[in-house]
Amino acid sequence: MPATRKQKIAAIITDLGGVLINVDKQHMCVKFAKHSSLSAEELGTHFSQTVLTGHEIELGTGRMKPQRFYELVSKDLKLKGLSFKTFNRIYSDRFTRKNDSIALIRKLSRNYPVVLLSNTNALHYAYWSKTLG
Repeated sequence: MPATRKQKIAAIITDLGGVLINVDKQHMCVKFAKHSSLSAEELGTHFSQTVLTGHEIELGTGRMKPQRFYELVSKDLKLKGLSFKTFNRIYSDRFTRKNDSIALIRKLSRNYPVVLLSNTNALHYAYWSKTLG
């Protein structure tokens, strides 16, 4: 239905995962498999490529501390010999920049306020904000 008056864009609101960064959970599962009795495919069933599940929901909503998340996921995935720091690096090393999308958002930001609205968690935020800028 055509607008009867000219529409004005007040702001650009964007998500992070899948929009500004790619998310590759399989890459993470392959690395975790080196520290588990489970295969990468079996580990992959604990994570969704598109939505948060299980303990990730609790972490992402702030109802679980990162250290507790590490303990529970390590147990669930049968991970052995991983420090919290190494676990965090593997858990978070699944992002790559979507440079075309980032360039578009930068261009749009010259004329419009840009807001990032994401369900990322504290571990991922610390990682990608440092690693991906």
